[in-house]
Amino acid sequence: MNYVKAEIKGLIAEAAALEREPVRSGGDEIADRADRRWWIQARFDAALVEACAPGYTGAEVGNVMADREALAKWWQQYFGEAIVEYSLLDGMLSGIWTSTGWPPDMIDGVR
Repeated sequence: MNYVKAEIKGLIAEAAALEREPVRSGGDEIADRADRRWWIQARFDAALVEACAPGYTGAEVGNVMADREALAKWWQQYFGEAIVEYSLLDGMLSGIWTSTGWPPDMIDGVR
């Protein structure tokens, strides 16, 4: 299961690096980033499903508070860290970062 853990952490790092990249001139940068976000999110979803993350439906955390709490507890046990509210991880778990991206200054959340 260590390879899945490494894959999940690697995908979060890849998403953070994408959001920290400076905007390139020329080309369709918005579409390029959107495609990359969706690709990263799909791989992230698959890795969480493979890891049997409780409360995770494969596209987002369930809206039921019990699902969010189960996932937060699992994440804490599995990775040894909390899910920080408004962090990129929180956005990826909710499936909301793919359409608009994530502000680089909020990648680690708001503390």
